[in-house]
Amino acid sequence: MKQGIRRDPRLWSIESKILAKTTSDANGMFLWAKMMIEYLKNAPTSHTQLMRLERFPRGLAEIYSRFLSEKVAALEPEEVVMRDEIFKLLVAAVRPLHVSEISMALALRSSNTHPDDGNLLMDPESKIHRLCWPLVAITNHRAGLVHTSVKEFFLQCSEPSLPGSPRFTYHDCQTYIARKCLFRLIHEDLASLPLIRSLMEENISGIPQSAGNNSSSAIHWTFYQYACDNWHKHVLSTNASQQVLCLLSYFLRTIEFVTWSEMVSRPNGDMGPVLEVKSLLRSWHCNLSVDDQSKLEVGGFLVRPYSKLYQAAKNANPSHLLPYLVLKRLGFYFNLTAEFPKGQGPYELRKEVAEGFQRSLGETHQLTMRSVAEYCIERFVRAEFEASETALLNMMHLQKLHLDYNSSDSFYSQQYAALAMWHQMRFVESEANQREANEGMLRTLGPMNREFLKGQMFLGFAVEAQGKFEDACSIYESIWRLWTSLQGPDNPLSLFSQCCMAICLRKKKDYASAERQLLEVLAKRQCIFGEKNFITIDTALNLALLYEEWAMPDQSTAYLDLAGSMGLGDQSFERICQSRHLRAYLKLDEHRPEDAKEILESTLTEASSTNIQACRELLWIRITLANILRTLQKSDAASLLFIGLVRPIGLNGDSPDRVEPPAQLALAEQAIRYAMADDLDGADRVLKSENLEWCHRRMFWIMVGGPAVDTASRKHATYYSNPLEGDSWTKQHPPHALL
Repeated sequence: MKQGIRRDPRLWSIESKILAKTTSDANGMFLWAKMMIEYLKNAPTSHTQLMRLERFPRGLAEIYSRFLSEKVAALEPEEVVMRDEIFKLLVAAVRPLHVSEISMALALRSSNTHPDDGNLLMDPESKIHRLCWPLVAITNHRAGLVHTSVKEFFLQCSEPSLPGSPRFTYHDCQTYIARKCLFRLIHEDLASLPLIRSLMEENISGIPQSAGNNSSSAIHWTFYQYACDNWHKHVLSTNASQQVLCLLSYFLRTIEFVTWSEMVSRPNGDMGPVLEVKSLLRSWHCNLSVDDQSKLEVGGFLVRPYSKLYQAAKNANPSHLLPYLVLKRLGFYFNLTAEFPKGQGPYELRKEVAEGFQRSLGETHQLTMRSVAEYCIERFVRAEFEASETALLNMMHLQKLHLDYNSSDSFYSQQYAALAMWHQMRFVESEANQREANEGMLRTLGPMNREFLKGQMFLGFAVEAQGKFEDACSIYESIWRLWTSLQGPDNPLSLFSQCCMAICLRKKKDYASAERQLLEVLAKRQCIFGEKNFITIDTALNLALLYEEWAMPDQSTAYLDLAGSMGLGDQSFERICQSRHLRAYLKLDEHRPEDAKEILESTLTEASSTNIQACRELLWIRITLANILRTLQKSDAASLLFIGLVRPIGLNGDSPDRVEPPAQLALAEQAIRYAMADDLDGADRVLKSENLEWCHRRMFWIMVGGPAVDTASRKHATYYSNPLEGDSWTKQHPPHALL
């Protein structure tokens, strides 16, 4: 303090009085002392200086009121309005604003306008300083409130003690800046088709495009980047004023929304940030009044504006690339969210994109080949793993032939071909191919790229399936921590890797850690994807399996019921089988084998009567039911469960009249027990030793999920034990006896 006084001759004569005042009134507050010094320096006369010193208030709030009240007399009425609007901006802003951003925000009075120079402050820095000093500090042309207490001062509920000292509510400030953000985001120049094409090409290729880098482009308008990054934060902090609701409802339906979506997805096209906004918006919408909810439709989030853009692009130039770029991005969104809308779903979208690029660019263009690969990947949802693997490996060779050495595209195709191998239970082969693909991804894209990290996660699948739980858990955790630090904990890849890690923790019998992670994932997925999405339902089913294995039947039942209320009945029959199998396990845990038997038999009867093809879970159900029947002294009935699953090698087609000898049924059961322990190769050897093969090998294929629950990994579910009889049956029928 003394050094500050001695550096300014204007304060020398009253140094002792300043120090005495500071000692008595400052209460150790540096800001108080600093503001008093600045206040005294600006006094026009020594008499005024002494008067200011004597009257300088003790509390910061009183100081702020005094400054504002004294300055208001020197301002014109329109300047007072401008000053208060600047304060509102800075109270609500999530970061200091550049003085040019403040000038632009003040000038934005409606949507679809772009203020010209005549509406902007001529010297914004000087103007802001004159109107708002000393409550606002400007550093490197960025303005912010001088102290957090200034924000508290403006938002306090009491009426101002002095004239010219404004008070705002929190919602006033948030509504003001939310409107300004939406005004900035809505403009016809931001619906420019060339601009959007440039952004989409950049997000798809990862290479900056000319239109997006043009300084005159609308996306470089002052205050646009702030609005892109923060509009939703301000909207969700308002009390849903009618003007904000109307603006938001309009924005969510416009092509300008697409520009915003592509902007926040830069530079690698990751739509995770868009999904986070969707999640927050849905939660906020649920808390609105019924009347306000009716004014804002959030159900078509992203799909509606992208579909609108697709039609506009198709009408403008049907043979142009933009319609297919739009469909490509929509397909990416559907793949990310696991949403499968009625009508033209992701499969049809990917197919149309691939065919469109083939017509426009040729079969060996990089974009065409990548789109064909993505179409092959979309076939996973239809369980077309074998055909997809073949097509992806062919595409990999084609990409290596036609693309640059530093292109990642061939590794991308190999990565998903390896995933198709995993779905077909060829885990060792999948791991080898995944490691090779990931080495290429690492070289071409780097360790923090989304596609490389997804490849690492697929590697974790293959490692985990071979029983290397420690290694798999380490892989999942590293992905989760890295991607969370880069994109946040709500990003779909963050949540997927976290869920994989939790499932692996359960297999390691670290139930408490698995529970904590799964509960967190479920809560976030409910918000982001909704409760009807199979990814969310899979999370609930994995929690049910965790609690059943952890001997917590009430919790397990509760999550099975939750999965049912989420729309489990509308999902694939295999998920329904998983839920029923878990309920049967709960009955076995209660020593009620007859009840468990009834659940499982009714499931098999339903599958048979509706001609549902055999799947993994139906095979595992057969094993559990066989164990129960043998415990109930019904061994013949247990053997009959395995009719129609295997056949002599070379005997094609089903023959319902063919009699299967007991030894063949025993071999079928034994082979399934191998497969249940993730050893399909061992199962094949069991059958081949007696000249047998599976009637339908695809019944063992692993379904697409979030990840799907794996009841075979339940600690009592392997072929080494019987939930009711311990090891008694398997000691008589060891799994390796037929090798």
